[in-house]
Amino acid sequence: MDFNLESKGIQDCDFKQGQQYTAFSRGEERKRIIVKNFDPAKKILTNRKALKEMERLKDGHLLKDITSHPLEGKKGCVVTLLNIRSWNYHIEHFIKEKIHLQKSDVLCFTETKNPKNSIEKLTNNSWSAVMKNTAHGLAICLKNETVSLQRRLNSITSIEILSLLITHSGMDIALSIVYRQPNSAVNDFLENLRKEILAQPPHVRKIIVGDFNIDLMTKSNANMINSFAEDLGLKQKVTYSTHIGGGILDLVMDSGSSGAADWMPSPYSDHFIIFYATIC
Repeated sequence: MDFNLESKGIQDCDFKQGQQYTAFSRGEERKRIIVKNFDPAKKILTNRKALKEMERLKDGHLLKDITSHPLEGKKGCVVTLLNIRSWNYHIEHFIKEKIHLQKSDVLCFTETKNPKNSIEKLTNNSWSAVMKNTAHGLAICLKNETVSLQRRLNSITSIEILSLLITHSGMDIALSIVYRQPNSAVNDFLENLRKEILAQPPHVRKIIVGDFNIDLMTKSNANMINSFAEDLGLKQKVTYSTHIGGGILDLVMDSGSSGAADWMPSPYSDHFIIFYATIC
């Protein structure tokens, strides 16, 4: 179909910035675009802000800064979290992105689902894993070079939780990963989680990560979780969607005064990968 500006009834229109491109791009072939009564004296208008942005994107240095991996520049103990939706299917995919092993100190996974292969074998024993075969499966993997495991902390409730006492750069951390089943009662889960955290060693930094399946995009849920965290001397650090369907489901709580969370989509999970550094 030929594209004739006159036939579209826009021959007398004054184009706004960028609209000429929109009009001409509707033609499927150059030879089938007809322009009549074109007046060269009338300038084709461009948007200066758009041109400036195009020039910025052409600048390799600026583009590199924009697209740098979230793990770059992280300081302190770096914890990476992912609802992996099956360890057996995806752990090899995950560690093939070498930056995960290079820049992280701890890897935390929910929904590991009966893992069979080991992080030790896959990393030539440069990493060690502590796993818990809960209904959905939990795992905490430690980089042997930077993190030492003091002991596994006992669970005192029925919720899906795995807690370790670890040391990184002289700092003791009680690190917990949790998974809340979507159909379980939120209040019961939080009360049990409170008991778990209060039973942990005092006077150590406490970090809780995991898939809470509580959407903090809802204000009432956000208020509930923030109140829960504050009562335990924690702060919830994730403030953006963590799932392709929207919603803040994967959380990080920290008793430390510093720390920041970042994220990026994952090609093998409907959850995003969360990167948390204990030093901002």
